[in-house]
Amino acid sequence: MGIRDERSAMLVGGVRREAEAAWDAGHDLHAPVLPYPPSGRAIPGGGGDVAAMAEAVLAVGWRLHTWTVVADGRGRMKAAPLFVRPGVEAR
Repeated sequence: MGIRDERSAMLVGGVRREAEAAWDAGHDLHAPVLPYPPSGRAIPGGGGDVAAMAEAVLAVGWRLHTWTVVADGRGRMKAAPLFVRPGVEAR
């Protein structure tokens, strides 16, 4: 496993742990902020890590409600998905 693969696995694992913690706490909504692209460099079609992070959240049981991409204060892009517990509509 290369350094990029290890970093990706760490990011995905962290995102999943946060999603599990929110689920276990009984939250109806979960809104992680994900680095996009995770490497910090613009890579055409390089959203694979973000897709893996989203899949990790979905695997916990969350349902994707909406998705947007925003810039932080330094101009770095971040994915901002909103996940909801099944059967709960976002308010």
